[in-house]
Amino acid sequence: MAELHVTLLSCPSCGSPLDGLRRDAVFTCSSCRLALHIREGQVSRHPLRFAPAVSGNVGDIVRLPLWRMELDVASPVDEWSGRRIAWVSGFYQTRVLFFGDPGMDLTERGVEFLEVEEIPAGARLLGVACGPDEAVETARLLITQAIDRRRDVTGMEISIAAVGIELWAVPFVHDAEGGKLEEPNIEKAYSTLLVEDLVEILAGGDGAGQIR
Repeated sequence: MAELHVTLLSCPSCGSPLDGLRRDAVFTCSSCRLALHIREGQVSRHPLRFAPAVSGNVGDIVRLPLWRMELDVASPVDEWSGRRIAWVSGFYQTRVLFFGDPGMDLTERGVEFLEVEEIPAGARLLGVACGPDEAVETARLLITQAIDRRRDVTGMEISIAAVGIELWAVPFVHDAEGGKLEEPNIEKAYSTLLVEDLVEILAGGDGAGQIR
């Protein structure tokens, strides 16, 4: 039987326990705005940004992880060439084809967020299941699909290179009674069933600061 090791994770900047769920790939420190990807004993650091909640919305706010990437794109479709921004949902998703994908929707609509200067008290980011390498590959797929919907690019060469990546805590309005999560900037609602670990995220998790 393989031996199970539990390693405590602390922020390299402030020493506080990192936030995360038991099976997360990325752990975060909200106060230092830092995200650490843990893979095969190697650690990579990435900026952690907090997007502002849209004022006037009724409902509880839950912050979900999305990767923001700057990509250099060379494609046969001029309007999709040059520097592009892509968003990739970083949480565990279920039945994406049925429930939708916030990352794809934000990418296609070209949404950008302003980073909040002061993080709301108690704000944390949990449930980051998708690491940066996987996010980059997903972003390339999203951009390719978006281009292909505008022009058949079969046999054409598309070059997509990532030049920058950040992890963002994006606020969604949680309607528990209606079973919905709304992203106000694109005025689109998703089923809460889309986010596999939503119950743990709402509860604050019970495995923060350690990786098994």
